[in-house]
Amino acid sequence: PDGKVYALDLVPYEMLPATEGPTAQADVIPWGVSRVKAPMCWDATKGKGIYVAVLDTGIWPHNDLSGNLLGGISFVPGESWQDGNGHGTHVAGTIAAAMNNFGVVGVAPSAYLYAIKVLSNGGSGQWSWLMSGLYWMRKYYGCTFDVANMSLGASSAPSVAESYINYAAENTLLVAPVGSSGGGVGYPAKYARCLAVSALKSDNTIPAWGCRGPEVELCAPGVDILS
Repeated sequence: PDGKVYALDLVPYEMLPATEGPTAQADVIPWGVSRVKAPMCWDATKGKGIYVAVLDTGIWPHNDLSGNLLGGISFVPGESWQDGNGHGTHVAGTIAAAMNNFGVVGVAPSAYLYAIKVLSNGGSGQWSWLMSGLYWMRKYYGCTFDVANMSLGASSAPSVAESYINYAAENTLLVAPVGSSGGGVGYPAKYARCLAVSALKSDNTIPAWGCRGPEVELCAPGVDILS
């Protein structure tokens, strides 16, 4: 049996206009990027040579991702891999917005991005789409992706989904949010082979809507994130 899965953890969120062009202003460093001390690492590494798959609503070829976005593939019937929602593009900017003197800068501004579209432009999808994306990533690019980000989830999942998670996790670090229902940790973050991340506010507290449970492995900035 199939089921629904939804974009998570970016409500409310801000996003710079996709049509914004270069300006004379330097990159904005969002509070979350500073909070995890990413700028302290940039002299040593900006993520060059690291490949990140974004399993989401796709990624729009935004100017602030120029050079980092390698392309994508869609498992949503009738939709291209390019983002028509904004969620996946917002996530991609947080990961690897370029250091190019406009817009924002991501945690790893030289990392490569690849869009694996498993959620529709409406912000939801089927577990079968996610499982197809995970299978494709591992089967055909198993030695390519260092990290796969899945900012999505649901309160339940078909039992077979864990097999796909385990298969994809053999060579790739899978990262997922614990959810925003205020209850227990959702899926796929609940699975042992996913790194389960809870959102933090700027005062280092977990928001009321944040899910909680023994599966939570990390807490990271996740409220009022500019991308």
